[in-house]
Amino acid sequence: MRTPTLREIDVIAGALLALLGAFVAIQGIGLGFYAGDVPGAGFFPTVLAVLLIIAGISLAVTRLRAARTEDAEDAEDAE
Repeated sequence: MRTPTLREIDVIAGALLALLGAFVAIQGIGLGFYAGDVPGAGFFPTVLAVLLIIAGISLAVTRLRAARTEDAEDAEDAE
């Protein structure tokens, strides 16, 4: 059995963070974003969930981009 690389673990962790953020956002929206003129019970969880989604996606994307540049550098070194 092959052990996953740190790059693969980061991509998987980023995807899981984004999925967790999406779940929390859906649950937070159900609580009500605003109650009158003040933030409701779902305001804070929804904002944090959106930040979690952004962090997860950025982690996965940056590690995928790093993988492409590392693969291109390895191909150039092989020649």
